[in-house]
Amino acid sequence: MYWAVITLASVGYGDISPITPLGQAFTMILAIMGIGIVALPAGILGSAFSDQLHQDREEMLKEIEDAFADGILTDAEASSLEQERIRLHLSEDQFEALKKKAQSRLAGAGIDKPTLEQLAAMVTKTESALAGLPLDKAVEEINKLNISEKQKASLKSLL
Repeated sequence: MYWAVITLASVGYGDISPITPLGQAFTMILAIMGIGIVALPAGILGSAFSDQLHQDREEMLKEIEDAFADGILTDAEASSLEQERIRLHLSEDQFEALKKKAQSRLAGAGIDKPTLEQLAAMVTKTESALAGLPLDKAVEEINKLNISEKQKASLKSLL
């Protein structure tokens, strides 16, 4: 049992090894604790890093979709996306793939006529609701919303 644990733990003491059963038991416990102290946290940290990277890339995909939503990619938007690409260490090929994915998702979310009519009704309703508020109060309420800056700007234009 001792040699199996030492071999699997890759400790390999070489010329010096415990002789007594108590020494071998103590060495096995230390070898297993060494794995638990180093290897398990490293795996947990690696997994958390991978999850965070995946979330960051999903957020970037949403940023790309927002940038392409109006059909125009401004210089400021392109610069911002390029900085984010560099921060996430994406190659240009990976970035182009994300852009294509964002464009295809936007194209797949085409708006039909009934949807446009529903949106127009929602805009009219929102416009009438905002008209009753004082301007500074309405702007304050819009800024509290958890929506993109473009959406906030659109709502403010209704004022």
